Amino acid sequence: MAEMQLVLPGEIVKVHNEFARARICNLETVIGQRILAILISCIGEHAVRFEKTYSVDVKTFTPEAGSSYKNVKSICKDIASALVEVKYDYDEFSYIPIFKDISYKKGKINATFNDHAVMKKCLLDLKKFFTEYNMVEYLKLPSSYSQKIFQFVKSWKSESERIESLDQLMRMLNAPESMRRYQDFKRFVLEKAHKDISKHTTVRYEWEPIKKGKAVVAIRFIFSGGKKSIVAKEKKAVSDHKTNQENNKKFKEAVKCHQSGECNFKTTSKTCAICKKLFPTE
Repeated sequence: MAEMQLVLPGEIVKVHNEFARARICNLETVIGQRILAILISCIGEHAVRFEKTYSVDVKTFTPEAGSSYKNVKSICKDIASALVEVKYDYDEFSYIPIFKDISYKKGKINATFNDHAVMKKCLLDLKKFFTEYNMVEYLKLPSSYSQKIFQFVKSWKSESERIESLDQLMRMLNAPESMRRYQDFKRFVLEKAHKDISKHTTVRYEWEPIKKGKAVVAIRFIFSGGKKSIVAKEKKAVSDHKTNQENNKKFKEAVKCHQSGECNFKTTSKTCAICKKLFPTE
């Protein structure tokens, strides 16, 4: 059977950085997230308002979904219930519906975006603090974790690294309780997503765990060119620490030498040089 060609409403998906990093609730399937991305691409990169309705032909991007009315109904139900989690402060948050309504007719999913101020900020008139990515690359990603980490990494493209707490990362990815053990999360989420993204997209990044004692508490994402920068910073920090230790040692030696009354300022050692600065002759 010939491979079905992708018919894309838009080549680029463009969202506010906060949306790319936000937790999206009730939409945890690969197909559901694909449809969300395609509907967002329909809005257009430079749109300043939502059109009344956006339509997507189900079979153009996932033929298997269109083979069963039951599957399509389930997908539409998930999309209709999708919420974006918005955090205002440590203990303040809200859940905003992404869509006003979702319907299905003659092989097409029809969507009307929620006209809420938060959704307008996330999807319209994006001139700064935005994330954009190639639709073709995104549709190749085979897991919902790969899809979300792909967006997350793209949203930090201007930085050399990003440290995210393990709890927050798991929450953003909607990781189930069965994936909360770090070794499982590492194997089935972090390593799998890195492999998928490296294979199917042009995005390049590395990641490493950050520990507190023996426990992993955060993940450092290192973006293109960032690893060398981080290594250089770490080497400089070690060098500075060593220099400070040596200076402190010489300082103590200089003070001890002066207090002994035996210093004659005639040597050229580093200790004497410090002593001369601390206790100049009258």
